[in-house]
Amino acid sequence: MTHLTRSQLDELLQGLRDQAARIARELPAADLADAIAGEAEALEHRVAANDSDHFHSEVAAIMLAFGAVEPEVNHE
Repeated sequence: MTHLTRSQLDELLQGLRDQAARIARELPAADLADAIAGEAEALEHRVAANDSDHFHSEVAAIMLAFGAVEPEVNHE
């Protein structure tokens, strides 16, 4: 299978943001993380290895933006 280029990946991530917005309107907050993660997991096999960190950080940002996860708190 051919992996996505970075620009294709960014378009796909924008689509995931749009899906996350719909999911956030339709599901209770407790179910958001699992639903968004499921959508992201369905796309992950198309991500090139060198874009994996970018993909995961963008998915985390999407989850945070829609309240699916709490921000990390550093306890020093």
